[in-house]
Amino acid sequence: MAEPLLRYQSVEPTSITSLSTEIVTHILEALYDLDPRAINTARRICRTFNHLATPLAYETVHINQQITSLEAVTLFPHALRNIHAHTRHVVLRSGLDRHCVSILLNKLQKLRSTPGLTAPDLRWSFICNTGPRYNRWVPSDINSLTAHDPAKIKIHIEGLPLGALDGKHADLYRSVIPSQSLVSLETTVQHTTAVCAAEPHLPSLKELLLASKSLEVFRYRDNEKTPTRFYFDQGERLPAFKELTLRSYDWTHGVEEAALHWDFSKIRSLELVSVSAFNFFSSVSCRLGDFANLHTLRVDDSGIIQHHHRSNGDESREQSQEAAAASIIHSLIRDHIHALHSLHLTVDIASFPIDALLRHSGTLKRLIFRHHHQAFSTTTTADDLLLSVTSLGRLARSMTRLESLEIDINVFHPSLGKFLGQMWKFKRLRNLTLNTCIKTVAGHAQFPDGDDEICAEERILDILRRSRGRRMRMRSRKTGPLLPVATWETVVVINEVGGGGGGGGGGWQQQQQQQRHDISCSSDGQQQPDCEGEIEMCKEAVAVYEKPGLFVKGP
Repeated sequence: MAEPLLRYQSVEPTSITSLSTEIVTHILEALYDLDPRAINTARRICRTFNHLATPLAYETVHINQQITSLEAVTLFPHALRNIHAHTRHVVLRSGLDRHCVSILLNKLQKLRSTPGLTAPDLRWSFICNTGPRYNRWVPSDINSLTAHDPAKIKIHIEGLPLGALDGKHADLYRSVIPSQSLVSLETTVQHTTAVCAAEPHLPSLKELLLASKSLEVFRYRDNEKTPTRFYFDQGERLPAFKELTLRSYDWTHGVEEAALHWDFSKIRSLELVSVSAFNFFSSVSCRLGDFANLHTLRVDDSGIIQHHHRSNGDESREQSQEAAAASIIHSLIRDHIHALHSLHLTVDIASFPIDALLRHSGTLKRLIFRHHHQAFSTTTTADDLLLSVTSLGRLARSMTRLESLEIDINVFHPSLGKFLGQMWKFKRLRNLTLNTCIKTVAGHAQFPDGDDEICAEERILDILRRSRGRRMRMRSRKTGPLLPVATWETVVVINEVGGGGGGGGGGWQQQQQQQRHDISCSSDGQQQPDCEGEIEMCKEAVAVYEKPGLFVKGP
């Protein structure tokens, strides 16, 4: 007897509005994290979405002159009510009226600390020439708020100028910034400021840092022509930064001075740009264990190397210091740091084995690995300036989470095809940047067409296209399903001109050419030129070529 057919009751599709409030809130929060602008679109779906999405839309507000004006009550009544009820994170700029800003901040109901929620914060950025200075709002004005406790509001300062504020007393910065609430500080150099104007204000900045016990993020930027440094007295010690960026800082601290005045026990992110890597890492070589929890590391002292070569031409001494710095950095990355997510190194590659990079193959998502091209002389041959094919293949097989890669290549190397063929072995690679450095190679052969930059670019892209096809055919011969080949969002080819003639790298920053290819995959698999965003400009000359249709998504 035949068994009766099982009957399945049809289930009506679940509407998103029938989900619980908690689930919809989590969905909206995820949407806000992906694209904050999309939350306003979600508010138009229905009343329920509007009720749940409005607090997210107004959680962070950029305060401008229109919101703080007296006419805002009649012009933006609904927006003001939502700001008063939901805003916890405020973004301000300098030049706003002190009285109007204080009135608005006093009305923000969530600008007070609430258990279980993130602490409210205020982000203030300095902008030059923003109106009368005698009546503008400054961060220290939070001490005059009557409805909130200033000590429970976190302060973030951006664009603080070195030497461009009013005042001549030693407590210049502490007079406008409440040190007890400061958690993030970023300095900058104003173009209108004299080159030597920052030096007299460094003691005042140092006093602010010493008094800011809760300071977690410090980004220091000074003039590249005249880098400066802090001078410490006995017993002075900076707070333990979690994120530290030093750009054009004259690091001449010795081992003892660095140990007494700098605390790296909580460091998570370290960026050194135009700072002597040899001086820095030599001074901390005895306590590399303090950097064990770093997730972001950037070391790029190419500007310092170039300046030294121009000034004294002592190439042998500089190369020995580069090798010593690379050795210490190699030991730091291989033996001390637990898990790096982002790594940007400009070092002597010959003194830096890749086993340190492989140590973080399971966590590294962004890698920039470049050489000091400014230090190369005219004796550099066409066999140099290239990471070996074997080393690149090891990186490709091991780094399963790498999404962005930037390295140097030599278009005249005999193994260029094999080298570029390894790129497709990176499983999750999405963004690739290749620096050709043509003029750095002495005595290289000219391309037939005469224009080395454009010909090198075409050669690289042609090899990438053909090597991808071979990779797909090789995979199709295997038994089982066809494995997917990596699809790249952007391919950037930078042809840098300089460093090869007469002056030992003197023309490096005077002339550069960049060819950039932004390649995006649409839903139908066709390649479209990516016109969104602004292409980053090089120092002087930039040539941009769009090449749609180079790589097709999927096999």
